[in-house]
Amino acid sequence: MPTSEEQHRADITEAAWTAIDKEFGLLTADEVVVQCGPDAPVHLLAVKRPEGLRYPRFQLGDTGPLPVLGDLRAAAGTLGVQDESLLLWMTAPTTWWDEEDRPVDHLDDPDTTVQAFRSHYGAEW
Repeated sequence: MPTSEEQHRADITEAAWTAIDKEFGLLTADEVVVQCGPDAPVHLLAVKRPEGLRYPRFQLGDTGPLPVLGDLRAAAGTLGVQDESLLLWMTAPTTWWDEEDRPVDHLDDPDTTVQAFRSHYGAEW
């Protein structure tokens, strides 16, 4: 049985996935294939949901997966960060940008977004 702290963290995480689904949409693999082609799910970050893997729509541009995903995924792998943690980071406000924007608001600036990610997860205390 989870402790109250573990349950609290689980509730917060669940609320985050619900908010992501409401704002961006969480797509099934079939929906991604229809939108972007059969190879697209392989290049996307996924979250495990009770009904199976889901892919946040914000990862997709007009022609398929956003190029920044490869760089973020590589940085996450180097730092030992799981896909779900990376996705949650992408949708959480950060002080990296002046307005406390979210990384998801800056995916069109891959270098800065990856630098912000490395700063967040790679900081040594």
